[in-house]
Amino acid sequence: MHHPPNVLAALDRLIIRRRVRDYSWIILALSAAATTWYFTVGDYPISGGNDVVFPDFQARWTGARLLLDGRVADLYDPDVQGQLQQTLVPGSVGLSWFVSPPSAAILYLPYALFSYSTAAALRGVALVAMLTASVLLARRLLPDDDRDYWVLAVAFLASPPVFEVLITGQDSIGVLLTVVAAIRLLLRGRDTAAGAVLAFGVFKPHMFVLAPVALLVQRRWKAAAICAGLSVAAVAATLPVVGLAAWRAWLAVLSSPKFESSVQGGQAWLMQSVASMLTELGAPHWVAYPILLAGTVLVAARLWGETDTLRVWAVVLLGTVVLSPHVLTYDLVVLLPVMVYVHRAVNVRTVRLSAVALVLVLWSAGPRHIVAVRSPGWGLLDVPWSAVLLAVVFWLMLHPRPDPPDPLVGTRPRPSDEDATP
Repeated sequence: MHHPPNVLAALDRLIIRRRVRDYSWIILALSAAATTWYFTVGDYPISGGNDVVFPDFQARWTGARLLLDGRVADLYDPDVQGQLQQTLVPGSVGLSWFVSPPSAAILYLPYALFSYSTAAALRGVALVAMLTASVLLARRLLPDDDRDYWVLAVAFLASPPVFEVLITGQDSIGVLLTVVAAIRLLLRGRDTAAGAVLAFGVFKPHMFVLAPVALLVQRRWKAAAICAGLSVAAVAATLPVVGLAAWRAWLAVLSSPKFESSVQGGQAWLMQSVASMLTELGAPHWVAYPILLAGTVLVAARLWGETDTLRVWAVVLLGTVVLSPHVLTYDLVVLLPVMVYVHRAVNVRTVRLSAVALVLVLWSAGPRHIVAVRSPGWGLLDVPWSAVLLAVVFWLMLHPRPDPPDPLVGTRPRPSDEDATP
C-alpha cells in the first residue's frame, strides 16, 4: 500500500548538525557585519540607523542621570527625560523612556558619571563580557563529553534575541547571567548563594516572576528565604535615595495610558507572550493576568517535587516568556538554559521543527511589521506568532513523553557525527 510522504519527517531530516552549525555561522557573520555597520557608519553616539546607539541603555542612563542630579521627582516624567536626552546627547531623536523600577536607576549610577558616549562604550564592553560569561557558564550544564554544546552556543549567538540585545543595549543579558549562575549554584548545592544571586531580580522583576515557583517546587526553602529577604532589603535600601514616592510613580507609569499605548501597544509586534498575541488579535489587555495566574498554577502543579533542577528552570524560564505580559524579542536570550535542556531531554521532531520555525518568524518580524504598517488589511502579519511556537515547546516540556526523546537524526541512519542533529 502506498503511503504519502511525511512532509514533517522530510523537513526534520534536513535538520542535521552540520547544517545547523554552518548556517548559524553564516547568520552570525552577517549579524556581526550588520552590528559593526550600525555602530561605525554614523556620527557616534548616533548610529548608522540615525538613532542613538543602545537606545534601551539610554533610557536607564537617563534615569540614573536624573537621580545623580537630584531630580527624583522627575524620574518618570517623559517630557523631562526627552529634554535631558536631547540636551546631553546631541542628535538624539525621540524618547528612550525610562520605565524600569527605581532600583535600576541606582544600579546604573556608575554609568551616569560619564558622558553618554563614554557610558555607551563601557556598556558595550559589559554586554560582551556578560554574554561571554553566560555562554561559558552554561557549558557546565551538560556533561563534559557532550560536544554538541558549541553548536548550540553558535546557534544561540546567531539568534535574533542576541542581535537585539547588542543593538539596543538591553539588560536582558544580565538576567541570563544571573539565572545561569543561580542554576549552577543550585546544582552544586549552594542554595544560600543561589538565593542571593536571584535577589538581583529586583532590577528586572517581570523576568523573575516565576523564579519563586522554581525554588518552592524543589523545596529549596533556604534559597527562597534568602532571595525574598535580600529582595526586600534591596528595595528598602533604595528608600533613603529615592523615597517611597518614586516606587509609587513607577507603578503609576506601568498602568498609565501612555505606557499602554506606546510600550505595550506600540511594541506589540515585538512581544513574545501568548497574552500579547491575543491582545494583538483583539483581546482586552487584562487577559494577561488570568493567563499568568493559571499558567503559574499549572507550572507549580506539574513540577512539584521535581528533582531535575535544569528541567525546573528550563520550564520556568520558558514559562516566563510564554506567560509574562511584557516580554520582548531581546528577552528571549534567557532561553539559553532551555536550549541546553531541550537538547538533553526533549530533542523530538516537534521541538526541532518549532525551533527552526521560531528563528524564521523572529528574523522576519521587522519586514512583516513594515508591510503591516504600510498595507491596510495585512494586520495579521504584525501578530507575534512566535508565541504559538514557544507555547508548543512549553507544553511539551510540561508534559514530557514517557519514552526517550528521538535519536539525534530522527529515525534515519546516522552516517557520521557531522550529520548529527544538535
